[in-house]
Order: sequence, then C-alpha cells, then structure tokens
Amino acid sequence: MKRFKKVSSLIIAASLMAGLITGCFGNGSNSKNTNKKIEVVFIGESSATDVIWSYRAERMREEANRLGVGFTDRYADGDFARQVQMIEEEVARGVSAIIAPFFDPEVSNAALKKAIDKGVVVYALLGVPNLPAEYLSKICQATTDWADFGGKLAEVALDSVPNGGTILWPAEAPEGTYITDAVARFEKVAAQKGKTVKINVVGVGSDPSAAASTILSYLTANPNTAAVCTSGAIAIGAANTAMIQGKLTPGKPPLFGQVVSPVSSKGIMGGYMPKGVNLELTESSYFAVQSVVSIVKDGAKPGITAVPLVVVTKDNIKQTVPDQLR
Repeated sequence: MKRFKKVSSLIIAASLMAGLITGCFGNGSNSKNTNKKIEVVFIGESSATDVIWSYRAERMREEANRLGVGFTDRYADGDFARQVQMIEEEVARGVSAIIAPFFDPEVSNAALKKAIDKGVVVYALLGVPNLPAEYLSKICQATTDWADFGGKLAEVALDSVPNGGTILWPAEAPEGTYITDAVARFEKVAAQKGKTVKINVVGVGSDPSAAASTILSYLTANPNTAAVCTSGAIAIGAANTAMIQGKLTPGKPPLFGQVVSPVSSKGIMGGYMPKGVNLELTESSYFAVQSVVSIVKDGAKPGITAVPLVVVTKDNIKQTVPDQLR
C-alpha cells in the first residue's frame, strides 16, 4: 500500500493549499462489499490522441490491475453529446464506477442522475457537473479550478505580452469550462496588472494535425499576434508543431500552456515555450481509481480533493513532467 500513502499525502497537501479537502476516504455508514467484479470505466470528452488523457488512462489502468479490478477507457472526440451517450451505454452495461471530466457542466446531468440512482459510483476528474446538491454530495470530485489555471497562465505569460496585444487561444472545445473559465480569469489578471489584452479563442478540434494547420494559418494571417496561450492539451502541442512547420522564430510569438506531450516538451526545450503550467498527472490518476474502488468495496464516503498546478520551465522539466510525456 505504499502508493496509497504517497497519493494520500500528495492530495492532502495539495488540498490544504487549495482549502478544498473533505476526504475521499472517510468511512461510509454502510459497507458495499460484493462478489461481483468491479468494473471501472474512464470516459474522456477528448480524443485517444490526446496524450495527457491517454497518459492518465494508462495510470488508471495500472492501478486497476494492481487492485484486481476491470478497467476500460473511451473517448468522445470533443463531442459532449457523445460523452453522455457513452455514460448511458456504460450504465446499461452495468459498470461499477465512471471516471470522467465534465467540462460541459450541464449536458450530462440527466445521465449522471440515472447513474447515481442505479448505484454507479461517479468520479468527476477536473471538470465537475452542475448537479443538484443531493446528487453532487454523492460523487467524488478531483478539482482544478480552471479559473485558477487561467490566472496562473496569466502570471507566467503577461510579461511577454505588450499592453493592447492580441493573444491567440486555440481550443479543442471552445465552450468547455476548461477554456471559458481560464480565459475569463486570464483577462481579469491582465486588468489587475493594468494591461489590456484581446483574446481570440479559435476552435481547432481534437485532431493534432488539423489543429496545427489551423493555428499556422492564423499566425500567418496575423503576424503581430503577441502570444499563443491555451488551457488545451492538444492545442498547445499543435501550436508548437505549427511554429516548427512554419519555421517561425522561437518565441515569436511565445507559447504558454500545458507541457504534457513530447511535442509540447520540445516547445520548452526549443525555446518556443518560455514557461508552462501543468496539472499533476500521475498520483491523481492512481487516486481516482483507489477512490472509486474504496467506495464500491467498503462504502467509503465521496469527497473533494484538489489537483495542484505546477509551473514548468526548462530547468525543472525533468522533475515535473513524466518521462512518457517528454
């Protein structure tokens, strides 16, 4: 159980920083021991080509194997309606637990209520649905406030953006809260620093090659773009690819986003990205599976934890980004 202790320490420390923790492993009132094999499914709103979620899913699978439970991962390719359909399909299949990000806080509500009513454990990883309190209290939540992410991104990026500058913000799903909340906080921090910025959110989809083409076309048509910033994992890798393909000078414009793939890591090492902002990826993925299994087997109480933010630079990338993503 060494990993359990390590994960708990990490999450508790992160949650104390965020002031969020209520404890995913509190004792429940009733044990739910069952002879039925536990089946856990991860349902991503993004694509299997999204290396950050593929990495997380592999860590979940690793932990599920260690605990002797079944694990499946599925991806909706940026289609929130498809993600809802997948939830309904998995509930009908009789899964024990669903782990998913809910970046549209409303669209999945009806499906999630049915899942919870049927006894399916729900774990909201990074995106939390806007459920009524009676249902919200029954799900585990591993939260990153995407507004906080946008604020941290602003802190590392704004020194490189002149007053009045225009920022390209490529987005896989422009209406997702991981985009809208991050952009709103970025703009607020800029205003607090006395800077006026214009942010152009441009939909690029979930295919990395197509996204790179869209970004390069934008930068070619808008050579005075002050910076490229994004909270999207596919988008930042595509932005780095676009810079390389277009043979643009590193840092003109500078890129700021998550360092969660080999191509985005090359952005840090090659000078395209002066800094990045990451969510902790590994231990929080193990913790998600541990949490749902504990609830299913032992009746543990759902709770809220926080996934910390990490600033990534060329100096600390080996310490902060897993080998598989560099």
